[in-house]
Amino acid sequence: MLDEESGADRRKGYRGKVPKYARMPRAGRVIIDPARLRYWRHVRIMTRVQLAEAARLSPFTVRSYEQGVRFPRESAFRRLVTALGINPQDLLFDDCKYIRAKEK
Repeated sequence: MLDEESGADRRKGYRGKVPKYARMPRAGRVIIDPARLRYWRHVRIMTRVQLAEAARLSPFTVRSYEQGVRFPRESAFRRLVTALGINPQDLLFDDCKYIRAKEK
């Protein structure tokens, strides 16, 4: 997309990369609502470190789940639900599938 007059690229700042928030998670990941994870952690009065220890995850991993940068595998999702003592549906989006289908 070049500007006809100057010949400059009209896509300012575009480098062909998809922003992190627009990326689809990898296959086999549970698509959780990050806000609900934060909510339930606060309701249970837990820090990220406490939740990470209870779910046998790293604090960095819990933070990335809460920020929506990464999504947990099914095993990590089950450990989070168990550590928080909630139903699995409490962490999912209302209109979202449970697990993304495996890629072909």
